[in-house]
Amino acid sequence: MSDLTFTHNDFPTMGVELELMLIDGQTADLKPAAVRILKEIAATGLRERIKLEITESMIEINFSVHRRHETLWAELAQIGLGLVAAARQHGTGVCAGGTHPFHRWQERRLSPGERFQAVGHMYGYLAKQFTVFGQHIHVGCRDGNEAVRVAQFLSLFVPHFIAAAAASPFYRGVDTGFDSCRLNVVAAFPLSGRMPALGSWDEFLSFFRRLQRLGIAASIKDLYWDIRPKPEFGTVELRVPDTPLDVQTAADLAAYAQALVQWCRTLDEPSWLDDYVYRYNRFQAARFGFEGQIVISSIGERCPIADHMQHTIGQCMAAARELEGDEALRRLAQLAASGRNGAEWLREELGRRASLVPVIQASSARWCESLQVTDAR
Repeated sequence: MSDLTFTHNDFPTMGVELELMLIDGQTADLKPAAVRILKEIAATGLRERIKLEITESMIEINFSVHRRHETLWAELAQIGLGLVAAARQHGTGVCAGGTHPFHRWQERRLSPGERFQAVGHMYGYLAKQFTVFGQHIHVGCRDGNEAVRVAQFLSLFVPHFIAAAAASPFYRGVDTGFDSCRLNVVAAFPLSGRMPALGSWDEFLSFFRRLQRLGIAASIKDLYWDIRPKPEFGTVELRVPDTPLDVQTAADLAAYAQALVQWCRTLDEPSWLDDYVYRYNRFQAARFGFEGQIVISSIGERCPIADHMQHTIGQCMAAARELEGDEALRRLAQLAASGRNGAEWLREELGRRASLVPVIQASSARWCESLQVTDAR
């Protein structure tokens, strides 16, 4: 039960994990290069910040704890540059986004490691289909009670994060009509979705220990919830965004989550937001992005996600200024006003290039250029 002891954080610190694609420089298909790249990275001092994910065509970068957006962004760029340099040594590119547009899940290889093999044994083909790419945002909480409360509060704003980061319109070579089809892959897992309506840390512990007794979950890692407490870090973890196509958006979304956590300390939880409304709002964001229409009150008021996000950013701007993240929130408000997320950009690129191979190459170039790298391949 040691992983259920909640670590105290007296400040809403930030941490980020980003799952990234490893692609062949010529074909733009996924490339199983993660193990070789990690060996390359071992001598650089970045090894603890870069790790394997479920299949060998994925890699994850994760960041240390930050209080300010500026330092988070700087570290993100530094680690990203190190990864890109190591990948180049093996003829491999790095790309962001929520799904690879045309890879075949049957061709994926599970990464070495006891946990990855256990996931493969448990979930069968779903484990390889889980070659999708997301951003996880951690925000520090003072105790478990606050983490549970924050998780319930953030449920109202999940559509904002989905719409802003959405970058997975294509799957198996087809435009799915979704801005974030990645979330449909995640939904196939039985322990995905929304955290139950728990009111305290004691209720969470009771619930989770029951799952352990029943053999349903061994650790918090087995819960693929959209938002979950992470007690060993003392954080609440938001898991719904696709990996954004550029590092600035990734850092800005972390600052937005941090500001929302600070702001929500003074507000009541949205108790009217039951599971059916939550799933409806989540679907609207995944399907339509910023144009999705979400329910925002107990009397059924509806609002476009773009408008609701801009209004919310205005409400929590004072908290953002206190945390020195207000510029990040202004950029996100402008992004929402434009209605152009990563999915829209990818579709426009396909219209210009008429093939998904150059679209992936352009997306890889965009990611690298956001790290101040000019040659992506």
